[in-house]
Amino acid sequence: MKCVFPLLQLLFMAMPASGQQKEVPLDIARFYQVVSSTKNLEAMVDGDVKTWPEPQYHLLTYPAEIRYTFPPGMDVRISSLRFYDGMGTAEGKPFKVYAIAPGSWKKQLIATFTGDAYNEWVTVQLKAPVRAQYLVIQKGILFPTEFKIYGDYTPVKEALADKPGKHPFRDFTGVNGFEWNILKDPANESTFGEIDVSKFNLLKPLSAIRHYMDWEKIEHTPGKYTFSPTRSGAWDYDRMYQALKADNIEVLACFKTIPSFIINTYPENDRDYGNVPARYGADLTRPDTYVEQARAIFQYAARYGSNPNVGPNLVKVDFAPQFGPGTRANERKIGLGLIRYIECDNERDKWWAGRKAYQTGREYAANLSAFYDGDQGRLGPGTGVKAADSAIQVVIGGIAAAEPDYIRAIIDWCQEFRGGDLCFDVINYHQYANDAGSVQYGQSTRGMAPETARLGAIADKFTDLSLRYAGGREVWVTETGYDLNQASPHHVPAVGGRSIMQTQADWILRTALLYARKGIDRLFFYQLFDDNPGQECQFCTTGLADEANRKRRPALDFLMQANQLIGDMVFTSSLSADPVVDVYTKNASKVYVLYSPTESGRKISYALSVPAETTQVKLFRLAEGKDAPEMELLAVQKGKINLVLTETPIFITF
Repeated sequence: MKCVFPLLQLLFMAMPASGQQKEVPLDIARFYQVVSSTKNLEAMVDGDVKTWPEPQYHLLTYPAEIRYTFPPGMDVRISSLRFYDGMGTAEGKPFKVYAIAPGSWKKQLIATFTGDAYNEWVTVQLKAPVRAQYLVIQKGILFPTEFKIYGDYTPVKEALADKPGKHPFRDFTGVNGFEWNILKDPANESTFGEIDVSKFNLLKPLSAIRHYMDWEKIEHTPGKYTFSPTRSGAWDYDRMYQALKADNIEVLACFKTIPSFIINTYPENDRDYGNVPARYGADLTRPDTYVEQARAIFQYAARYGSNPNVGPNLVKVDFAPQFGPGTRANERKIGLGLIRYIECDNERDKWWAGRKAYQTGREYAANLSAFYDGDQGRLGPGTGVKAADSAIQVVIGGIAAAEPDYIRAIIDWCQEFRGGDLCFDVINYHQYANDAGSVQYGQSTRGMAPETARLGAIADKFTDLSLRYAGGREVWVTETGYDLNQASPHHVPAVGGRSIMQTQADWILRTALLYARKGIDRLFFYQLFDDNPGQECQFCTTGLADEANRKRRPALDFLMQANQLIGDMVFTSSLSADPVVDVYTKNASKVYVLYSPTESGRKISYALSVPAETTQVKLFRLAEGKDAPEMELLAVQKGKINLVLTETPIFITF
């Protein structure tokens, strides 16, 4: 039963009235959670003792932590802490607060909140002030409804990094895909290594492909590496990447899954290709646990990167003839200059798959450190991407939970174990717009238009994270999209007299426009073709093109035509949010993009102002099933063009 009297902790005394000490400001944006999520965390510092943070969910490890980072130079010295104790008790799992002093990563316990009081403030007075650069909160099963700290600090004004230059619109037209979306079936000896032209032509209107590249393809047997052909599947990666480069299609190689020789170390019931890239039972907090993956990616980067000076003695190719067409043997090749971006795995925060497949942000940081540069070279030669080619950009494996906390944990791990040297070049996350707050594996029932979902708000969080903590590194979204099948929780409905495919086309294009407006740097849609055409499962029917009939769907028509109109231009400004009126420019050229950001079939009148000397403008409408948009000339009346906008973007230039 809840005690009506406060329990004072041993070793601490009652604190004087709070007005005698300076309250240290706490910014909710500077909190992050290392493991799992807690809803409404801001309730703990919102000034209202009646609002409650909600308990954690997706809790795969205990104890779980919340961390807080004070701005550099703030020099915080904590004298006391206060907790507002509402209903409930911690039941043996208290809420503990630790401090980490500047220049030291040792945690010092400074307070424990047990919840044994009732609707009153509980104060913990420290015997001596404690310096803190970080706070670490070990979550229990109970939160205080308010949390305050007191002491002394130096006020600081944060200086944020500058945002890098903006990307052209075409960088928002990437797609996810596989080698079989490009190459002919290698089982046919007469066509081994050939490009499937009819499929490849459907990829050409886009700017980039995120190639799902399984580890086992290049390392079927430990220490034996194959590429052209691969020992697993007999795919010709050399030929595929050469074709993509020839058509200026950028490749993001998503190096994912684990090979059989690692899967088989797991108990039989826990064997899965999506498990953590480490042998069963290994310590997931140590970079050397991931040395096998780091050695494999070194071989890949040495071959497909642009460094011709990798020592041949470090490059290991299995010269034995491979199974499959012509029993071809691999050749040692170095510095082919075909890959500039490599992603370290995919959705390592996959809580839905259980602990065998889940890494905390700090565990993944150890993995990423090995992958990036062999843990700053400590894992020996021939290990990590940068050891093969320092110019290759390492991309964080896209995270499924579209919240910045996971990335914050990676950054703090780098501060502690790499001296602040971040082991990634690009931040990356996934988000699907739906009616469950855009949670990929939540309780959604349908997809939502990008502007009506949380895509923009989440993009702001990630770009702020980059500027505040990661030196302005680029932020990518490498998965987003909509299912066509109406049983999927991410399906796109037919809206306002538009068909399902037409609505998908509207929302896909508007997603690209939204991310360009929000300062995201690259975007990849999921995916080129359906995974399981005709099926009703989640993510089975997200294709931009019809593989069976080798035909573009309207979504691909729209992206292709948008690239024709503004592909080389950058978002410059937004004249209106509703309706959306965005301006894209390149040198003296200017294009306006206009539409209604709704999902109701709404039409809205808008008068676009143009320079006084302009007498007519060109209006482009996207044309389903055609190779180019349709154009018409409009006369200018008194310096304005009167338009009726729909939920399908139009483009105007003069």
